[in-house]
Amino acid sequence: MNLLSTNKAALLAGLGPDSMRYHARKGHLVTITIDRGHGRIERLFVQEDVERFLRDRATRTEARLARKAS
Repeated sequence: MNLLSTNKAALLAGLGPDSMRYHARKGHLVTITIDRGHGRIERLFVQEDVERFLRDRATRTEARLARKAS
């Protein structure tokens, strides 16, 4: 299991870090949260889950475009 920081996951997904945090909060992405103390947390993304998220997102986009074309 490869773990990615928010910034690295965002680069992989072609999204911004805020978008990655949004999708994590909504449950669209699996994350591991580490308490770094003093109110600081680090969110790590599972690379395989980010890749699954991107595949699912592409499939939904393709389906939406196909419906519009017909």
